[in-house]
Amino acid sequence: MVMVQVNQLAKDLPRYQVTLSEKIHNLRDILEPSGLLKGTSSFLKDLGKELETPDLRQLASKPALTSAESATKPIPVEVHQPPPGAPETLVALLQPLLSPLTTSAIVLIFVTFFLFQREDLRDRFIRLAGSGDIERTTARFG
Repeated sequence: MVMVQVNQLAKDLPRYQVTLSEKIHNLRDILEPSGLLKGTSSFLKDLGKELETPDLRQLASKPALTSAESATKPIPVEVHQPPPGAPETLVALLQPLLSPLTTSAIVLIFVTFFLFQREDLRDRFIRLAGSGDIERTTARFG
């Protein structure tokens, strides 16, 4: 079923591309007189350039290391994990208990339903197991 939908989507992609192109052209025609689309586009390009270029003030304030110093001195790195908060600690404590508690809850639900319907279950078992000899099936072991 999923493969059929994927195949259908692959067949419809050119139609979607044409529809999206038309919508973009319509949007461009609507926004062109105000220049909003062009201004937004140039703003995003300038912002991208700002993010890509390094800050020259920070580079100028750092002393330059010679190639010999940079090759001989390793840069010390320390990794610190923040202490876990209350929710993380609670999740870590309850995670191992979740599976057994879920299984216990499901067993309890089934046992409850079995106890409420025990006569019906008994009758069904008798019909299933002892339909040939009901007297022997229903005899109590003494």
